[in-house]
Amino acid sequence: MPNTSSTVYEAKAKLSAFINQVQRTREPLVLTRYGKPVAKLIPCDEQGDSEEETLAQLHAAAKQSGIAYTFEQLTAPLPVEEWGTMAVHPGRSRRKGKR
Repeated sequence: MPNTSSTVYEAKAKLSAFINQVQRTREPLVLTRYGKPVAKLIPCDEQGDSEEETLAQLHAAAKQSGIAYTFEQLTAPLPVEEWGTMAVHPGRSRRKGKR
């Protein structure tokens, strides 16, 4: 019986075998890190998904996970305080010691 999940560590060593398994069985393989699912290796259909189908699948998965953003939220500029360490404040240079 084929594996239905594996660790990321094991996947690094056996990726080719896992791809063959998913292609042969047409069943997804969940990759885990510290016992928690982090990725899924899924079979592609013969023709491949269109961009619209892929986006629809991602949207459905996000919605199922409780992730929902409006277009305005995704395209709005971030406030300076949310930029993190890459923020350049007026009067300060990115280079250390340079002003």
